[in-house]
Amino acid sequence: MVSDVHLQGEGDRQRAFVGWLDALEADELYLVGDVFHHWWGFRDGTVFEAYADVCKALERARARLGRLVVIPGNHDFHLGPFFTWTLAAEIHAAHRVELDGVPFWIEHGDAADDSLGYAVAKRTLRSRPFDRVVETLGPRGAWPLLRGLAGASAARRTPPDDLVAAQKALADRRIAEGARVVVMGHSHVPADEERGAGRYINLGDWVEHRTWLEIDGAAIKLVGR
Repeated sequence: MVSDVHLQGEGDRQRAFVGWLDALEADELYLVGDVFHHWWGFRDGTVFEAYADVCKALERARARLGRLVVIPGNHDFHLGPFFTWTLAAEIHAAHRVELDGVPFWIEHGDAADDSLGYAVAKRTLRSRPFDRVVETLGPRGAWPLLRGLAGASAARRTPPDDLVAAQKALADRRIAEGARVVVMGHSHVPADEERGAGRYINLGDWVEHRTWLEIDGAAIKLVGR
């Protein structure tokens, strides 16, 4: 499970993630949101040229995987045909699943952000008028628009301490509802801690920490380079 890679179409981070995907040996892969810093799933299946190498690496990984699950983030919520058709991914806004008999609850984690600014931005960017604007612009015209908006949203983030506390409170609720392990991303703060009758894991990010979660039977381990 990996989240918050925040690929921007260039640089060492993107090359490292392509290498990570090509070296991946797993039965299942969960992409838990914000793999891309800005993404739009155009209706004709076109992908941004700057992400071509990543998309090809995802296709190669998908050919080896038994299952690919994608939980959209706040930066890549509009997944589109590349994920649903080309990758044949399972898409879940949030995902409850039993892995080796252990009940997991997996979500991106932005539901913990109840700030007014985030609510307004979310409603605007996911509206039908905005969708029409992006589709009209096409990949070339939409790239600078989405890149600029993604940068602006990062500058308006909820202070990390407040967000981390809100995510832990949300995890506590999921645990009270029966989850044994709650996995989130979004805050970019890696964590692995016991919370009452359950366990809270934050996947961290690839902007600073380059972390991900590996599950192998009873072994559940947050890994970082």
